[in-house]
Amino acid sequence: FGRFVLRVRDIREKSGFTVTDLEVQLREDDRRVRHYWFTSWPDHHVPQCSAPLLRLVEEVEAYRGAAGPVVVHCSAGIGRTGCFIVSSIGCQQLREAGQVDMLEKVCQLRLDRGGMKKTTEQYQFLYSTLAQNSSQLQHQKVRPLTIMATGR
Repeated sequence: FGRFVLRVRDIREKSGFTVTDLEVQLREDDRRVRHYWFTSWPDHHVPQCSAPLLRLVEEVEAYRGAAGPVVVHCSAGIGRTGCFIVSSIGCQQLREAGQVDMLEKVCQLRLDRGGMKKTTEQYQFLYSTLAQNSSQLQHQKVRPLTIMATGR
């Protein structure tokens, strides 16, 4: 691609998403890039279940710890992107603090990028995703977990 050489090193099909390891080279400098493609999320809609999203969040977080920053983007960069970011932050806060204020997270994202997480269906899907994560965590922990949707 012009001055860049792009090599596909590995492609793995997962349940609901695809992971592709790439190498991008410019002259003698090369970088490794891991690309996650969430194939089970249709544009302008929500997935039928949240399990693939929770697996994707878990895998991205595990990889991010070793690899550095993550870039998240869907076609418009607001709906699915916002849901993934809130899911990731929410799952982390449920693990660490036992609660998450989903409305506060959504409002903060909307301040950072206007229009982020744009439909009622996406908001409901996000709530059910975090509720499922909370249920999974409760099986592992003793203390109760709380998802708030009311703001502060």
